[in-house]
Amino acid sequence: DQQLADSLSKTNPLILVSDGGARPHIETGSYGWVLGTSQLELASGSGVVTGSPLQSFRCEALGRLSGLLFLYRYSQYHKIAIHCPVHTYLDNTSVIDREAEFLDHQYLYPSLAQTGDSDVFFQLRDIHTKLGCALRTSHVKGHQDRQTPYECLPREAQLNVLADNLATQVLDNLETKPPNERLDPIILPAGRIHL
Repeated sequence: DQQLADSLSKTNPLILVSDGGARPHIETGSYGWVLGTSQLELASGSGVVTGSPLQSFRCEALGRLSGLLFLYRYSQYHKIAIHCPVHTYLDNTSVIDREAEFLDHQYLYPSLAQTGDSDVFFQLRDIHTKLGCALRTSHVKGHQDRQTPYECLPREAQLNVLADNLATQVLDNLETKPPNERLDPIILPAGRIHL
């Protein structure tokens, strides 16, 4: 906990890598994220994703949102200004592109708001504004550990492996959940309806 607080007030970048996944026969999906430095893993999280139709696109975007929300809430709770740059990575370029579309417009018009999973991207837009730190987003190729030993991977690829493992653990747990145990949908406050 103290290592994260110290890292936020330094100038060395933090690395946030998120991942998500869905399986066609499961009604819900999952996400995982890992926050670290070039040497340390500082925090991680995982969870369940709801939505319809549910695809890995939404799971990836919610994983990113969850990691950024953690960073924001942590800094608010501990009253720490984020001075370090935050380098974020995910292995889904479509999520990166959609998020950029939402961030590029000062005003959001109905055509953009009607796109699939816009509730997540409204919330991502909101958290970008609240964080107030230098945030850089890049693509990381997924599953690099299938061909290269983990210890030989670049740091963002190592953290992607960890985030993927977290998301996969949630999916594996969902596989054994009784089908009658339905989860309530996750309602995002910035994802309001526009008429």
